[in-house]
Amino acid sequence: MWGFVQIPAAATLHPFWIFDWSLLSTPEVPGCTIVLFMSGVLCSAAGIGGGGIYVAVLMLLGGISTHNAVPLSKAIVFFGAVASTVLNLRRQMEVSSTNGKAGINFEVCRLVVPMALSGTFLGVLLNFHVPAKVIVILLTCI
Repeated sequence: MWGFVQIPAAATLHPFWIFDWSLLSTPEVPGCTIVLFMSGVLCSAAGIGGGGIYVAVLMLLGGISTHNAVPLSKAIVFFGAVASTVLNLRRQMEVSSTNGKAGINFEVCRLVVPMALSGTFLGVLLNFHVPAKVIVILLTCI
């Protein structure tokens, strides 16, 4: 593949999937999209990430395996958090100019974010090494 370097066939597989447009025409996609959108609105309004809800929806309605549903739900939570942060920062700028109160408590962020990131990192590592049944049991118990 790279000239003088001999790479075994198993090592040439890339960890990312190849996007197949034909999978979007399956009957599961519209229902899964609508439920994900509505649960995203509710989770954002409640101030929770909603990862467990997204995993269940992706597995039950989307027909996605456990090992693929967990990272995809992390991505959904991340983009929802980015959107909420942008909206809250804009609101904070408007509010802080009028009454001086902050909308985001950065002291709490300093306490919560490192532990949340380390838990996410641990969960991603375990996702590759733990059987699907154990992941479902852990998500059910938590």
